[in-house]
Amino acid sequence: MLRLILSLFVLLPAFGGCQSANRAAQLDESVRGYTLALRRSDQQVAAQFVEPRARNDFLSSFRELDRYHFSDIQVGFVSPTEDMEQAIVSLDIEYFSPTGMQLYQVQRFFNWTYDRDSKRWLLSERHPLGQSQAGPLSPGPRDSR
Repeated sequence: MLRLILSLFVLLPAFGGCQSANRAAQLDESVRGYTLALRRSDQQVAAQFVEPRARNDFLSSFRELDRYHFSDIQVGFVSPTEDMEQAIVSLDIEYFSPTGMQLYQVQRFFNWTYDRDSKRWLLSERHPLGQSQAGPLSPGPRDSR
């Protein structure tokens, strides 16, 4: 019995590390999927990465992007919390308007939350371009730029 208890103490941290690695891989996959949908201006696919309570506002805001074309989107950094429940992701975005001759470059920040029910990462943002400044990590409604 003592051996069983001791083996649990050895295995539980290993399981936690495995779970963290799995969530990190899922976050990476979600961020890549979202950036691809954003680059392709595919609002239906992009909306699948958004928390349900923010999805309608997100889709309304996405229509504003019709006047722009994204030439490049790169992940700047991914910064998850220690418990792998939330993360801030920065994206370096280049875009232009077909009616203008100027290329714009911006860095935007996105709050992601791990949804335990669906076992996947979801955006907490109500705007497809996230926020212009990194804010504190917190789940829940965001401003609707």
